[in-house]
Formats: sequence, C-alpha cells, structure tokens
Amino acid sequence: MKTYFIFLTGAFLLFSCSSLEDKAKKAIKENLKLTLDDYKSYEPVQYGKLEYAMSIWADDPEVTQLLEKETFYIKKCQEYQKKYQLYDFDVMGKDFQMYFDLSGLYLDSAEYIDKMITDFEAGFVPERIGWQMTHSFRAKTSDGNLRLNKYLFIFDNEVNRITQTADLSE
Repeated sequence: MKTYFIFLTGAFLLFSCSSLEDKAKKAIKENLKLTLDDYKSYEPVQYGKLEYAMSIWADDPEVTQLLEKETFYIKKCQEYQKKYQLYDFDVMGKDFQMYFDLSGLYLDSAEYIDKMITDFEAGFVPERIGWQMTHSFRAKTSDGNLRLNKYLFIFDNEVNRITQTADLSE
C-alpha cells in the first residue's frame, strides 16, 4: 500500500510539472500571437526550464521613487553648476555663491538618496513572484527580415498569464 502511494505521488508530481510547462508554452504562444509583427513566420527554437521567478530590488516601487528623486536632484545640481560657471570670473559675487551653494545642496540630496538606495539593496530579501521561462524563436521583423529572438517570460504563480517579458536578444 505504501509503495502504491509513493508511486502515485511521484506520478502526480511528474504530470503536474509537465502540465505547468505546457501551460507556460501555451501562454508564450498566445502572447507572441499578439505581439509579433508576423506570427505566421514564428518558428520555435528552444524553450528553457520553468523556474521560480524572484523579485529584484531595483523593481521595488520604493526604489523607483527614490531613483526619480535622485535623477531630479542630479539634474538640478548640473543646472546650477552651469549657472555658477557663468559667474566664475567673480567667485566672490553673490550670483556665483548662490548658484554654487544650490548646486552643492542638490548634490548632497542626491548623495543622501543614493545612500538610501544602497541601504535598501543591502537589506532586500527577494520573494517568489511566480515562474519564469526563456524562449528562443525565429520570426520576421516589421521590415520582413527573419531574426533569432530570445525572450524571458515571467508568469503569475498559477502560470495562467504572463506578467512581464524581457528581450534578451541584444
């Protein structure tokens, strides 16, 4: 009876894994039907293994907001650097000093935000966000040339839909 149960469990795991891969392949084909320029020219080359997809610290919304702030501060710093360089003939003048101080203030803010991002990255613990699979295929581009493509597809936990794609060809 125990042997029968172990065999049944093993068979279930084997078939459930292959059905997840089949679901992934089907979702990929459905996605490519909608996104390729010429789906009729689609020719699958290779599917990768279906693996867990883990979150990345750079994709966190908090990091995205911090990067936007840092970019803003750097642009402002550069803007004020250009302005104080216009007055560098008079380093004791109030215009030079004002723009120099503002440039430094924005640079300090950008460095502070950069430290926050570094601290976030150091303390980040990845979480499972679903499944992922790579897929290589040939298909015609919009100008009619046949091209070899390689994409990473990220699926939800049930492998029902694709949540993200990334072109790995380049």
